[in-house]
Amino acid sequence: MDILTLLVTIFIIQQIIDIVTTLKALKSGCVETWIPTKWLMNKVGVKGALYLSKGLVIALIILMAVLFKEIVLVKYVMFGLVAFYTYILGNNLIQIRKQKQL
Repeated sequence: MDILTLLVTIFIIQQIIDIVTTLKALKSGCVETWIPTKWLMNKVGVKGALYLSKGLVIALIILMAVLFKEIVLVKYVMFGLVAFYTYILGNNLIQIRKQKQL
């Protein structure tokens, strides 16, 4: 498995974990703060918004990885996205924990 495939795989797993942690955070009393997702949640519901947005992001990432796999910059972009989503998932867990302490 090359590094790009590994990063894309990690990113996809992170998206699934993000759905789970976001649902848990919202159930525990947290609110969605990212405006596009919040807007979409108001239009199609919480689960619909998460599945739709994550599905679209995953499809675009796979498309990028397939079409531009020879471009070195793509690996750095994927590394940045994995790092960013590691932060987001950590923040979700922190927010869930804070809500439990209230």
